[in-house]
Amino acid sequence: MGEVLELPADHPHVLMGMSVIQGFCIWYRSSRAVAERMFPKLKFTPESIDWMANFIADFSLAGMRALVQNRKGN
Repeated sequence: MGEVLELPADHPHVLMGMSVIQGFCIWYRSSRAVAERMFPKLKFTPESIDWMANFIADFSLAGMRALVQNRKGN
């Protein structure tokens, strides 16, 4: 994450970013009953879990890239 953000590993943005990604994963794992009520069509199959993991990765990478752009004034 530090590489993508172009920041040292102990920078607050790196640490917060890691916490956000971890939070996504923990939420889906520990709040399955809530997720299934919010999204009744959601089934926890290997395919849907792969899709969720890819979404979290894509979403997180986009956010990290936006932080870098904002910091550089682009």
